[in-house]
Amino acid sequence: MVEQIHQDYIQYSQLNNDTSYLAASFILKWIVFACAAILFIITNIFFQSKKTSRQKPPASNTVKKSFIFRSTVDKKEPVTRLKDDPFDAIRHKPQLRSKADVMLEKSQKERN
Repeated sequence: MVEQIHQDYIQYSQLNNDTSYLAASFILKWIVFACAAILFIITNIFFQSKKTSRQKPPASNTVKKSFIFRSTVDKKEPVTRLKDDPFDAIRHKPQLRSKADVMLEKSQKERN
């Protein structure tokens, strides 16, 4: 918004051939930018400190819950593969090729 107002003033001063306050307008623009940046930083620090002060520190006597996940498959039995595994054919391929590889092979075959 500050930049837009400044651009409007520059156009107005050029139309009227009055550039006497042009340097002052640039200085004022950068002062407003600096004040806005400082205000942003101050408010950010203020709200961050409020946010951290609201959080309660964890009590040392609270019981920590831990979850232990146990496997339902017996470790001694080998895992059998599903008959309808769609990725089984991919796993047993000697080499995987991308679309680019296939296109290159086609173009080489066409040249020969």
